[in-house]
Amino acid sequence: MRLESELEYKGLFWQPQKDDQKTHGVLKISKNGQPTVELIGDAGEFPFTLHQGGEEIDRLHGILESGDSVTLDHCSYQYQHFGHLPQSTIRVERAYIGHSYSPEEPINFYKLQFFVEGLDKWLNISGLEFPVSSNNKLAIEYSPPDAVPFVPAKGIKGTIKWGWNVIPRNSNSIIAIEERPYIEIEADEETAFQQFEEIIFRLNNFLCFALDETVTLMSLHGFSKNIKTDRLDGNQFETPIAFFSQTLPFSDIQPKLDPRNFLFGFPVVSQRLDDVFSKWISYFDIAHPVIGLYLASKIDNGTYIERSFLSVIQALEVMQRRKSPKTVMSTEEFETIKSELINAYSGKKKRWLKGILKHANEISLRDRLAELVEPFRDLYGDKETLDSLLTDVANARNYLTHYDPKLADKAPSLIELYYLNQKMEALCQMHLLGVIGFSDDEIIEAAKKSRAIRERLSN
Repeated sequence: MRLESELEYKGLFWQPQKDDQKTHGVLKISKNGQPTVELIGDAGEFPFTLHQGGEEIDRLHGILESGDSVTLDHCSYQYQHFGHLPQSTIRVERAYIGHSYSPEEPINFYKLQFFVEGLDKWLNISGLEFPVSSNNKLAIEYSPPDAVPFVPAKGIKGTIKWGWNVIPRNSNSIIAIEERPYIEIEADEETAFQQFEEIIFRLNNFLCFALDETVTLMSLHGFSKNIKTDRLDGNQFETPIAFFSQTLPFSDIQPKLDPRNFLFGFPVVSQRLDDVFSKWISYFDIAHPVIGLYLASKIDNGTYIERSFLSVIQALEVMQRRKSPKTVMSTEEFETIKSELINAYSGKKKRWLKGILKHANEISLRDRLAELVEPFRDLYGDKETLDSLLTDVANARNYLTHYDPKLADKAPSLIELYYLNQKMEALCQMHLLGVIGFSDDEIIEAAKKSRAIRERLSN
């Protein structure tokens, strides 16, 4: 989770079992979503006692100065200070603002609403209109865009919606309207947050892929049918429970969201959104290492280029294995040769020999990459250029994996490794486009339109 600024909430905090022993404190939520609470005293245990770092308290309650209730879940002591006024800092795994959950009460929701940075730019849809007037009058009209439904998983329905509000200004000459789209996912029945967490994680990763940047959650609210707030008119509404925690994916580097670099925008997939999301989530189920390694290479890019390169190459290897059963020879022929070699050997290293031969029928990295490149070979130049590229990539991976002095003269410089990494990252992106249903022609067209892929291929 990424916040625009650190949040601080003053209030009273206590352990649910000791609600008569409240202590003053400050709930702090860092920009990366990590909650901590700084207490004057010891979370309801008086006199002040020594606790080991990491010692768990499990759940704390609080009431903030705003009047909002808060539940701090999975807490542990992080730091203690002894003195005239003892203080302690407690690390919190998850903070829920809006309700006090009893010690044994499950934290369940039936609906979640969340915003991921870059979602507005990816959608590129606005309800703001500025009708032209012939009498020098400016009119501003706003109608929320139509909601976009989709089905992210069985028993779950999703909707992209738009929220808006007028931002007050201390001036009669300025008016500001904030429009922000968000994603809502709703289950057939109330369930633990962990059941939603997987879907949110995968949709977040999808936006990282589409935007060609590491983007993360900016806000998250949960709703339960039995947690409601009274209105002044006597009616009730479901209380939004604000959720704060560190979430993945996350990068310390602020994303540069330039539509020219996007792999594709919402208009490209708007008519097949269900199919695109379904394919993405299904592929995640069978080949999640590919997406994890690809995103790891994106986060590392610009810091440790060696690690970034190895991550994207490993992602491509896994991708090819999932895509093709190709081997050096047929399984029958290989098993015959393997049996002959093992039976002919009578030394003490038979177990070692079996281990060496176990994966001997797998094709080389170079052959794997050549198979992945084939549909897009024209984007990589002529045959000589492509052959040289594949050889350089294989040599670089082998050197970085084994650091064999014999390969040192074939090892690329850092700048050469950067260019190899760029071309392989483009290859990974193009194949992931195929995963979500793009045809080869559509992938080539998307590669030509995306400035980011064009630059990677032209290096």
